[in-house]
Amino acid sequence: MTIEAYNETPISKHLFLPIVSLGKDGDKGIPWGATVPDKDGNYYYTSFSSAGYFLPWLFMKVFRLSVSEWSLYIFNTVLFMLSSILWAELIYMIYHKRFNDMKAFILALVALLTYIYSPELLHGMEIVYWHQSVMQVTFLIQVIAWYCMKETDSYRVKIVFYSMALLNPYIEWTGYVANIGFAAAE
Repeated sequence: MTIEAYNETPISKHLFLPIVSLGKDGDKGIPWGATVPDKDGNYYYTSFSSAGYFLPWLFMKVFRLSVSEWSLYIFNTVLFMLSSILWAELIYMIYHKRFNDMKAFILALVALLTYIYSPELLHGMEIVYWHQSVMQVTFLIQVIAWYCMKETDSYRVKIVFYSMALLNPYIEWTGYVANIGFAAAE
């Protein structure tokens, strides 16, 4: 609904805040759930931040997809593939120094298969969209960057880590918790 509202309402009105009022006049002034109105009768959802809505909207715009369950399924499938690859890469990075490359590869493959066939991920990465779907990708990027910062003093890796530290709380509230965890680990 928010993605459709982004399309139907001028950007100057919603500024990519999570609007739930469609652009049609008949939809104005109708509150629901945890929403806050503006002076024009548009309602904005307050439970999740806007980045989690903006990213699927941007994906659908870039790939010229209509706002539909099928488009959401494609978006979630891409996220699922990315998070699976990142998870396997993280496991490989951790274990390739402790074992030979073949054992590390087998561990990464087992981790990948376990991740792919996890019931919650199979459910959450289909037409059901949660901001955590994006967070699974960005959090793994942040963890990999943090791990790499321990191994190298690369400026680029630090940029990736701190960019994710700023972005993740705007995607999903657990980004704040993750940042506290990284700070405690340091």
